[in-house]
Amino acid sequence: MHFPNDSLNPAKRVVIPMQVHKGVLVPFHNMSMPQLKDGSVVDLVCEESQFVESDFAARLNTVETVLFLKKGATLFAHMRQDGPAHREILRRQDVATEVPMDHATFFIPFTLQEDLMLELRGTRKPALCDCACDLGTGEPEFTRPGSVNQAYTRISEKHEISRRSHTGNVFEKVLYMGEDGIARPLAALRDQFYEAFINKLFPPPPKVS
Repeated sequence: MHFPNDSLNPAKRVVIPMQVHKGVLVPFHNMSMPQLKDGSVVDLVCEESQFVESDFAARLNTVETVLFLKKGATLFAHMRQDGPAHREILRRQDVATEVPMDHATFFIPFTLQEDLMLELRGTRKPALCDCACDLGTGEPEFTRPGSVNQAYTRISEKHEISRRSHTGNVFEKVLYMGEDGIARPLAALRDQFYEAFINKLFPPPPKVS
């Protein structure tokens, strides 16, 4: 699943002020409505007070925190670095086909020290809550990463030395092991929770038989 603002390039983002005229969105300035390609995704940004249905904004701002992965689960940081071969943690057949892999790809495991929670926030991107992680390096508990993001960054700093930045989208860069024995990006699990959440906020219309 691609969230609406995932595909937008900030450097090429175009903002067109709009206003509502007789129930229809029209450009605010003296310009015609531009023709957009089929499938284009746009954002509608406005204040809560501008909704005629007051409960609509409330639903869009609904926040719910759910159990994402249980304590003790092993995650795998997706690394890429030319150099000495790393011990094979995951084989090609153990990894979902959508995960890019080549000769320089390897995975470093780490473990959740507490339940990992996911915060669902209306139609905005879900976010991972803080969660202590064990990198398996024997470091004291008080120095361990306090989140999956921090765990990924520390692993990257150690194993991807040539990278200028050691941050990354952990939903894409960190894998979990599915019940079928296939490792997938956290994004795959996130999307399942997000879809169920949105369907609860805005139930799909009943199917016509």
